[in-house]
Amino acid sequence: MPSHGSAGPPPSRLEQLLTFDRLHKLPGLNLRKLDHLSMAHGVEGRVPYCQPAVTEFARRTPDPLKAAAGRRKRILWDAGRPLVPESVRTRQKQPFTFPVDSFLAPGTGLWRCATDVLARPRPCADGFLSGAAVREVLDRHAARRDQARLVWGLMVLDIALS
Repeated sequence: MPSHGSAGPPPSRLEQLLTFDRLHKLPGLNLRKLDHLSMAHGVEGRVPYCQPAVTEFARRTPDPLKAAAGRRKRILWDAGRPLVPESVRTRQKQPFTFPVDSFLAPGTGLWRCATDVLARPRPCADGFLSGAAVREVLDRHAARRDQARLVWGLMVLDIALS
């Protein structure tokens, strides 16, 4: 966290958490994903809420307008009320999820990479996992019994231990 000078009260707990997100999580995770996905598809991604004028306004906004009584992003929701249809404002949140099941479908490039990486996985050689169990997961996935998230996790574990 940036140090706090003697001008004014120290930042609230909410502001401390938002500052951490802005300085660490946002660039290291969210913006990185946007950058990779947009470049992979040859499109330009825009992040209007990251413009300095917008982030400075948000930092000056009082905490109750950011989150109060279980309502997050209150000021943003209130500002958009006349512009966004109620059916959109009230529907359940639909997060972007990584379509690992599609990417790891047998026959795809990532599936070939996964089977290559997991042919002799390091976690088995190091005694962390059973080679037979890893082969069973691959066989089940190849037989179209979805094990994509497990295959992905095993691949990440193997690469992390390499």
